[in-house]
Amino acid sequence: MIQLSRQEVEKRRKRVTFILNNIIEDKKAITSLYSSVDPKSDARITVFSKLVDVFRATELSFIFMSKFLMDISWWHRVCQKPINNTVPQVYINGFNRFIKFGLVHGIFSCVESSIRIFLRALDTAACNCGLDNFKNIYECLLQSKLSNPLPKGVELLRLFRLIRNTIHNNGVYFHKNGKEYTIKWKGKTYEFKQDVPVRGITLDFILDTSDDVRLLLRSIVEDCKIKAISGEIRDPAAPYRS
Repeated sequence: MIQLSRQEVEKRRKRVTFILNNIIEDKKAITSLYSSVDPKSDARITVFSKLVDVFRATELSFIFMSKFLMDISWWHRVCQKPINNTVPQVYINGFNRFIKFGLVHGIFSCVESSIRIFLRALDTAACNCGLDNFKNIYECLLQSKLSNPLPKGVELLRLFRLIRNTIHNNGVYFHKNGKEYTIKWKGKTYEFKQDVPVRGITLDFILDTSDDVRLLLRSIVEDCKIKAISGEIRDPAAPYRS
């Protein structure tokens, strides 16, 4: 059984806090750039607001794990009967997987919903009015709709999309047609083979990749064609965010 140390958890918490602070600074900069629109409803800004929510929740999760789940005295206080000191590690491992899966889904939800909005803002008819599968959406936006194409962004979202899909099968890759992929990213190779767990997709890898996603989003919202849209790019989900 994998045993996480408090030191490892705290290292990840600091990494999350670092990324969170970067996102907050991104949001401030983009809010200043688009000062004429409502920061609570314009998608160029709300994409960062949504990412802040995801990383704040992740930060709290690691704090909870370190301060409570890894403290055996806390378990003795909350449990109604005596427990073996090895039992908490089972829950800690499960909670760690929950954080990983939740982080991937949270980031992907922010990215996919926002990129669909940006594509519709630039070309209302493209990719079936922005309703096509996500692969077509991000390839269209990043390869042909921005003033500066972002081929590395295409490869990054391809990797992240495949990672998200494996989570539906608890880390095992499946494709309805048996299609397999080999993707190289930052000097490492990630293989997506049918009915096989994908190696190397650790929580630390997800954190590193999420910062790459942050930088990609910054490039998109600062693109000249996105900046040329003087009116609001409305995020339809904005009114429903608490």
